[in-house]
Amino acid sequence: MNTLTKLTIIAGFLLFVHASSPARGILIFDGNRGGITGEFALGLYSTSLAADLSGGRQTMHIGTFSAAARLGFAPTDYVSLYCGDRLAISDWFAVEKDKAWGGSHLGFEVGGSYYIDQDAPSPYVEAAVGYLLFFYDPFQDKYRTGACVVVGGGYEFTKHAALGLELLMANSKGRPGTGRVDIGLWSFGAKLRILGY
Repeated sequence: MNTLTKLTIIAGFLLFVHASSPARGILIFDGNRGGITGEFALGLYSTSLAADLSGGRQTMHIGTFSAAARLGFAPTDYVSLYCGDRLAISDWFAVEKDKAWGGSHLGFEVGGSYYIDQDAPSPYVEAAVGYLLFFYDPFQDKYRTGACVVVGGGYEFTKHAALGLELLMANSKGRPGTGRVDIGLWSFGAKLRILGY
């Protein structure tokens, strides 16, 4: 078990104990945003990958289906902090073999959401940073890794359900002398969030 996994487990346990303490009451899935939170989201995205090759910049555009899961803690009904994973899958049944799996990505992120109103319905904004592993077969690499930034916003239209828009940006730096070039990934789309609080 690596250090990050151990720290995540310890932090999760401490948040659970804090949220369940008699002084605060049981704050897990009690209908209030404060306390331990969970989320599952599904979305459709337009994804672009670009690489700086010797012959110029080459770009590929594909549609991706995304699923994400988050676990977090909300110190107030307005602010929610979380860590989570995302998986986005592009058309792996592509007829053009060089485009199969292009744009698919798997990532881990840490971020937060800010809700304008204490209860639903409420608009919200969110931002996260993380690490992304993404596939880009046309450039002969099985996968690449790089840092990512996510920004977005949306509307929690009823308790436990929200619609949102999101922009994800990731970059993988090339290595001089290895033939590996800089590759960037941009993904913009809409998602349905199911919120547990």
